[in-house]
Amino acid sequence: MNPYSSFGVYIAGPECFYPRGYSLWHAQRKLAEYYGFTVVLPNDAPLKLDHEDLRLNADAIFANLKKVIEKTDIIIADLELFRGPNADCGVLFELGMAYAKGARLYGYTRDKRNTLHKNQGYYFTENSRGMEESRYYQDLPFAPSLTASTMIVEGDFYDCLKTVMLDLDEQRKRAWLGIPDRVPFPSVPPAGRSSGEERRKIFLSTPVRSGDDGPAYYERLKACCAENGLEGLSPLDGTGDFMDESGDPLERACRCFALWQEQIRSCDIFLGDLDNFQGWEPNNDVAFEAGAAWKYGKVCYACMDDIRPMRDKLPNKNGLDPAGNVVENFDYPVNLMFSCSMPVLRGNAEDAIKQIAGQRR
Repeated sequence: MNPYSSFGVYIAGPECFYPRGYSLWHAQRKLAEYYGFTVVLPNDAPLKLDHEDLRLNADAIFANLKKVIEKTDIIIADLELFRGPNADCGVLFELGMAYAKGARLYGYTRDKRNTLHKNQGYYFTENSRGMEESRYYQDLPFAPSLTASTMIVEGDFYDCLKTVMLDLDEQRKRAWLGIPDRVPFPSVPPAGRSSGEERRKIFLSTPVRSGDDGPAYYERLKACCAENGLEGLSPLDGTGDFMDESGDPLERACRCFALWQEQIRSCDIFLGDLDNFQGWEPNNDVAFEAGAAWKYGKVCYACMDDIRPMRDKLPNKNGLDPAGNVVENFDYPVNLMFSCSMPVLRGNAEDAIKQIAGQRR
């Protein structure tokens, strides 16, 4: 019996937007199947995608994705930069879902240098919002949520697949030797939520997690929550002194990630700020957390200053961006992963808090 046949592998990436991307996706699938894996893709099932209401097409894709994730034991994600110096936000949402489900997370990239080197805009932009708000992970290859949760391989899909097989082989050897298995990416059950007369807890997932104005920014949001009958939880809560730039960056990433996940598990409501971050995509930490929060069963909301459809906002010619990649055309303001899983409210986080409180009274 093939030792890999019992594992469902989900192949994630922005290939669906690339020219000839589906051909690449199917080639990757055939390679994984050659080694014996059961492969699941978001487009496995025939879907009705000819609705006049474009949003129904997106909803059908997301409904199928929910089924696919349940079959996923391992996710292999393409982490190449997409429309900016970060990975595709839809991929991060899927990684968050898979993490919350208890799957093993793997990703590949050609460039594992730290983000300070990969984002050349840092060097040429004064008072850069992106530089200020990602200062806490400039010495990491990706945002903490991705770095801490995912085994990141430098190379291509095949390199990553070989790493997966090596990991599984080592797991079997440890089992035969009676050595306790090391489970690299455990899922932790959701913590208890608010009850009775307690204020409903809301996790405030935004890119503003470092910089001089971070503490004051979150205090304002927490005050707004309190005024509207909610208890705000901030990514800065409990970080102490490990958010600074000293020490082992991987330790900092893991401690941040563990803390943020615990906060999400303990909240009742999730709010994610999906405004563009360093490019034409939301922040990677926010995207990962949105996927995890949704899979944990939290009541999820997102906010954006501009909620026009993507094709009205992203530079494109006949639906293709400057790199020739397809810009989604579902009449939604952001990637369908977010748009189909949670209401996207217009305005900033403070505006959204007021709208959420009004809806839940």
